Amino acid sequence: MGKREKKKYANGAEQKIKEIKVEQQVKKARALKNCKEKKEVNNLRKLLGMPVLKEVDRPCMRCGKIFTSEGIHNKMCYDCGRSSRRVAL
Repeated sequence: MGKREKKKYANGAEQKIKEIKVEQQVKKARALKNCKEKKEVNNLRKLLGMPVLKEVDRPCMRCGKIFTSEGIHNKMCYDCGRSSRRVAL
């Protein structure tokens, strides 16, 4: 492997690492936003005398990954749900 090839490989690896870090930050931001929205929804449900939505950790019925379900209707993780919605359109 020549010097040019090593530099290309190193630059490609660095770029991939940056992409992964950005992706992780986006996921954290989405999780925070969802957490705040869920708290607001539950507060409103309490005020209206409705039962609070319970979050349960369950396996995704498509990939098997454990995720926090929003309720009995939520049986697929975010990634599988997003890809299945894309296919349905």
